[in-house]
Amino acid sequence: MTIDWTTLQQITFNHLALITTTTLLSSIIGVGLALLVHRYRPPEAIHYLLLLPVALPSFVVAYLLQSQFGTHSWLTPLAYTLTLYPVIYLPTRLLLQRNNPTLAEVAEQLQLSPIKRWQLLTWPKLKLALLQGIALIIAVVLSDYATPTLTGTPTLATTLAASWLSERPLSLLLPPALILLLIALLLLWSLRTLLSHQPLQRLASHATPQSETPVPLPFRLIAMVILLLLIAWGLSHPLPPLMPSLLPLLLHSAAPVVVMLIVLTLTALISLSRIRAPQTQLTRYIPPVVGLPHLFVALLLASLSQPILDLAERLSGAPPSLLLQVGLIWMAILGSYLLLYYRHLQQKVNTLLYQNLPIDPLTASAIIGVSPLLLLWRLYLPAVALPLLTITSVGAILLFRELTLSYLLLPPDWPTLATYSFSLMLSDEPSQLFWPIVMQLGAGLLLLPLLAPLFRILHR
Repeated sequence: MTIDWTTLQQITFNHLALITTTTLLSSIIGVGLALLVHRYRPPEAIHYLLLLPVALPSFVVAYLLQSQFGTHSWLTPLAYTLTLYPVIYLPTRLLLQRNNPTLAEVAEQLQLSPIKRWQLLTWPKLKLALLQGIALIIAVVLSDYATPTLTGTPTLATTLAASWLSERPLSLLLPPALILLLIALLLLWSLRTLLSHQPLQRLASHATPQSETPVPLPFRLIAMVILLLLIAWGLSHPLPPLMPSLLPLLLHSAAPVVVMLIVLTLTALISLSRIRAPQTQLTRYIPPVVGLPHLFVALLLASLSQPILDLAERLSGAPPSLLLQVGLIWMAILGSYLLLYYRHLQQKVNTLLYQNLPIDPLTASAIIGVSPLLLLWRLYLPAVALPLLTITSVGAILLFRELTLSYLLLPPDWPTLATYSFSLMLSDEPSQLFWPIVMQLGAGLLLLPLLAPLFRILHR
């Protein structure tokens, strides 16, 4: 088998066009809605309604669109835009709230034109939020293959996933992987070059947010909307029976969450022994995942785990157990996320600890004369509990719905909620999709009240 360079060129163009289209549409919708909400101050319930698309994964939206309109390539950026525009809308709205009212009064006294006022006051903050949102969108579109697969759009990620599943030779697997890696590095370099602009650095170092009172999530309104949708659906379709295999799916989906909690706990404990002042460079706002697609890293780590399975089979004289296979695969999946996010996570934990108690526990325990564990329990954990709980909850919900790596790497005997749903979508069995989609929607609704606190933590 040889490489079809013409096809490779076409799918590379498709992937670049998909990234560009999704970024432009999400930016226009996200920034436009943020400006309208900031300008007219509607009820806070409208703000949370605008965040509702985050509750469903993009591949579920793509399947719903494909079932209504058929297989078309234009559905791919539409599905991404409908689920990713809040990534730009939310940080843009939060940064617009940081506007100093004194500057607006000075601009009115100087009789600056609306264009000049936009250029001096609004655009610098919008540019910062826009670049942060674009970075997250690129991270998703680069590695996701489920949405383009359902809408019939060949991309580098779909080609890489198909090559991995069909166990093609390494010579056919490397070209799309290396092109995907090259695109990610070029985009990361471009974003960091834009963020190194001096006005943006001054903005990040001197911006002082106004005091905000958190508004509780209107659970009644969201519950009413979901109930009305379920009633409307139930009137036109009979309610499918509850699947007997639902409990194993939930348990399999929750397995990586336990491992993630262990990783976060170890990271926090390591940070306690070497607290440092947070860095001031603006490049920390770009997620490290943009620099290296986690799809590429996870497949690499998974391929390295195969010799361990072969060695275990030779030593025991029997095929490795399912638990050992799943354990190594989840180590590869979580290892890919850990390698890409660890520096950012370590820096954020250090920042939280430094802002609350800028002294290491050993020195503090020696001064106070108490045990370091007692000091950790009574002082450090209450100081950072809420931020770490927010980050942990968001990570747990996202891992619960993780599909990109689970579908490629986990054995068929270990289905999760996301992989089971995606398999049903590929086999076109809509009668069994109701409960899996409802479970993923429920996890997404739990994510909504955590988004605003998460972005406030990341913008500190």
